[in-house]
Amino acid sequence: MKNLLLAVVLLGAGLIAQTAMASPACPSTDFATFVSAYSESQALQRTFVRLPLQTLLTVNAEPEPQQQRRKLSAGQLTFPLMPDAASRQAKGLVLRVTQPVEGKGVVVLEKPDTDYQVEYRFVFDQCWVLRERLDYSL
Repeated sequence: MKNLLLAVVLLGAGLIAQTAMASPACPSTDFATFVSAYSESQALQRTFVRLPLQTLLTVNAEPEPQQQRRKLSAGQLTFPLMPDAASRQAKGLVLRVTQPVEGKGVVVLEKPDTDYQVEYRFVFDQCWVLRERLDYSL
């Protein structure tokens, strides 16, 4: 019985250690550096997102567009959450990183001269974490 209990404890500790190693480390506490790494890595995007992710989506409804708020679980998210530099360039998208204030940082993804605009809101808690994605695009 003692051996079985010891095996279960060791197995559990091994799983916890493997899980901790499988998650990427915080790439940077500097917001701009973090965003640069975050946008290039789906692994970072999967790790540094607060679930459920708060979202706002603008839907083309009659007579006026409407905004819908949703909370998305991990299974409802489509990755990448933020396109990488090559995808942004191919689609003519511009990424603008604001200076964080009081542990909150905002990134705006836009396509100039269009109605395309997505805002990513991050909070700092030992590392930057995506808290909310607001899609104002029509």
